Amino acid sequence: MKTGNPLHNEFLAKCAVSLLSSLVICTVLMSAQSTMEPTQETVEKRVNEIMELALKRGVTTLPDGVRATPMRANTSLEELKEIRSFGARAIPPLSKYLESSDLRAQTLAVNLVGAIGGKIAIRPLSYAADRCTSAVARLVAVENLGQQPWADVVDVIERVSVNDPDPLVKKAAQEMVAKHRAATNKQ
Repeated sequence: MKTGNPLHNEFLAKCAVSLLSSLVICTVLMSAQSTMEPTQETVEKRVNEIMELALKRGVTTLPDGVRATPMRANTSLEELKEIRSFGARAIPPLSKYLESSDLRAQTLAVNLVGAIGGKIAIRPLSYAADRCTSAVARLVAVENLGQQPWADVVDVIERVSVNDPDPLVKKAAQEMVAKHRAATNKQ
C-alpha cells in the first residue's frame, strides 16, 4: 500500500520485513521445539504418569464398599509406544517399580522394560528375575530375558532354574536352560 509519502512507504517496507523475519524465526523455533528430545525429568514424569494410570485403570469400589482391583495392569497401545519411544531413558523410572509392594506394578514394569528390550533391559530384568516378590513378575522377567542373547543372560537363567522358590518360575527357567543346552549339543 504505497502512499505519496516516501517516509511512510519506507516505514511500511521495514514493518513488512520485520514481520516476515519474526514469522520465519517463530517457525524455525516451533519446528526445532517439536523435534527436541524430552528431558530425563520429563521422561521420568511421563513414565510415572503412565504407570499410575495403568494401575488405577479398572479399580472400582463395589456398592458394599469392597474395593475391586483387576489382577493385571496394562497400558494402552499408545502408552506402550510412548514408553518404547523413550528407550533407555525409561528404564530408571520403570526400575523403581520393581521394588514396589504392588505386585501388579512389578509385573507391569517388567513387561514394559521387556518391551524396550536390548542390552539396557538385561540388568533390570535380571534383578526382577532374582528379587521381585511377585512370582508372576519373576516369570515374566525370565521370559523376557529369554529374548536376549543367551550369552548375556545364561547366568541369571541358570541361577533362577536352581534357586527360585516358585515351581512354575523354576520350571520355565529349567526348560530354557535345557533348550539352549540341546541346541548347543547339536552343533
